Parts: sequence; C-alpha cells; structure tokens
Amino acid sequence: MYYERTSLAGGGELELRTYFHRTRRNLIVSEVELDCTACANASRVSLRSFSAHPSLSDVVFQQRGGGGTDGPRELMGVLRAPENCQPSNRHLYDTNHTLGYVHDVCPTELSAAAGEKASVQLLSVLTLSSEESDKADKAAAKDAVVARARKLYRDAKAMAPTRLLAEHAAGWAALWEGGECRDPHTVVAEARAARLP
Repeated sequence: MYYERTSLAGGGELELRTYFHRTRRNLIVSEVELDCTACANASRVSLRSFSAHPSLSDVVFQQRGGGGTDGPRELMGVLRAPENCQPSNRHLYDTNHTLGYVHDVCPTELSAAAGEKASVQLLSVLTLSSEESDKADKAAAKDAVVARARKLYRDAKAMAPTRLLAEHAAGWAALWEGGECRDPHTVVAEARAARLP
C-alpha cells in the first residue's frame, strides 16, 4: 500500500492510501481520510485534483454509461500507438486494443467536524482487450472490456472496505509465505474459506 500524508493548518491530517489489489486483478483502491481528532474547528479539503480529467494523447475515451452522482463512470478507450520510426514494424503488432475503465466519481470535497474523522473509498477498474488473447473472436474481446470492468467493479464494491483490504493483505501474505507467485483465484478461495472479517 502506498501512503501519502499531509498536515493541515489547524491540526488536521490528510492521508491518501492507494493499493493495486493483489488478488483482484485490474482493481485499484484509493482511500482518502481526513483526521480532525486533534482539530479545534471543522476542516474541509478540496478533492478536485483527484477528479480532473487528464489530457491523454495515447488513449481516446468515450463514455459508455454512469457518471452520475449515484454510480460509477464507465468509459471505453481505444489505444493510439503512432509509429514514427522507419522502416516501420507496426504491421507485426496488434495495437488496436480497447480499454474498459470503470471508476467511482470523486466528490469535490471532504469535510470532518472537530474531533472526528471522515473518509471516502474510490475504486477504479481498468481492463484491456489484450488480456483476453485466448479468445478466438478478437472483436468480441474488444467489445467486452467495459462489461468486464463493470463486473469486477461491482464485485469489489459489494465488499466492505476492511474486508477488501484483508483480502489484499492475505494475497501478499501467501506470496511471501510460499516465495512464489500463486494463482490469484486460489488465494481468494483460501481467504474466503478462512472467513476474513
């Protein structure tokens, strides 16, 4: 897990925690916590920098659904991989991949009363058509990226944040214990059998 902490005026602390889930491939979890337990007054921080749309030259995104205040935003992207070198070898590679991107819409701000904490969990799922390389129908794999990302997102969203983190930690523990990479599905099954909180 990656941590970023900032001290705020008035005694508040802002912490950003991000992890790429060990057993749920394609899932990125970000948690923002505003700790005002030592504040004399309420505190509020802007989260606009998290919700800004970056200018991308390599991917063209089109919204497929969601994006309201109630649910996630669903996007489909097409990779653009310009080949400028000569002689070109682009004919050897399939660069016409698609991306499915489903993510929570970030609130514009986070506030906490004096003596309290406030937090928000944001999930993002990114899938690629190249991950379905075993499928004979390449066109179907390219069209299915958003639906696959949506399913992964919904499965993760249905879990409590503490349980999602415990599953992630169990995946890393299994890796360290065995000293080798294990099938993520096996790790998930073992974690569920252990009845994580």
